Amino acid sequence: DIVEKKRGPEHQSTMAYIDNLAHLYWDQGKHAKAEPLYQRSLAIAEKTYPANSTVVENHLGELGWSYLMQRRYAQAEPYLKRALEVREQMSGRDSPAIIDRLQRLGRLYLDWQVYKHAEEVFQRALAIQEKAAGTDHPATALSLSQLATTYQQAGHFAKALPLRKRELAIREAADGAESSSVATSLNNLGVLQVFSNQFPEAEATLKRAIDINEKLFGADYATVATGLTNLSRVYTLQRQYEKSEPLLKRALAIYEKVYGSSHPVVAGNLDLLSEICQLTGRRQEANRLHQRAVEIYSASRN
Repeated sequence: DIVEKKRGPEHQSTMAYIDNLAHLYWDQGKHAKAEPLYQRSLAIAEKTYPANSTVVENHLGELGWSYLMQRRYAQAEPYLKRALEVREQMSGRDSPAIIDRLQRLGRLYLDWQVYKHAEEVFQRALAIQEKAAGTDHPATALSLSQLATTYQQAGHFAKALPLRKRELAIREAADGAESSSVATSLNNLGVLQVFSNQFPEAEATLKRAIDINEKLFGADYATVATGLTNLSRVYTLQRQYEKSEPLLKRALAIYEKVYGSSHPVVAGNLDLLSEICQLTGRRQEANRLHQRAVEIYSASRN
């Protein structure tokens, strides 16, 4: 209020103060309070700066991202597209400077499940990245991963597999065969191999990811539990329940230790254990585990 009275409601100092307050509310999870501040700050920027300026572009991007994070996709789209257009006007349509704007727009379409648009945007980002940095650069691995995720979520597993393998090869060359980035890429590839019914390959890939994470972070780390859960699906889908159940129980113990007994991740694991119990004829135990999961989900929504 003091800044606004001294400088005026449309002064750059007022805009900076509004930006800081909006960021504070956003970081506190008070999105309803942050949103009108982002809108007002953008309005000031558009009146104060040229339409194709960095300041306007940044404010367009911030407001669009805030809508995206609230899953208000239809509202996010025009702001993220305008931010990209401004960046293109300033830097050029083939400039590496537009890659992050393309990636944010692609994330919108991916979350919105508009896979055709996501594919087009991520393909364009990948092409620019490969031309600018080379086909084996770590930044290219990120673009490959985003496009692979799009194909995977759209059910195009055959298109996603070579991209995941390229991503893994780049991570191994750049970061080393025992790095955390390689473990992440292995986990992503292993999950895709499960979806593709490549069970022997998935088993080997996921075991390697688990081994790396255990060496790096210890046996009780959350990413280890994620790997155990993914590996359990390999065995469950092959009806090898005696192998999948102990993995899920170990993952559950890790999740409870890391997140507490009332976290939604714990509930998801309980449902997987419930499924095993159902498949092996232990209905009473299955119902008990499922009921506990339902209670956790209900409490988390409240």
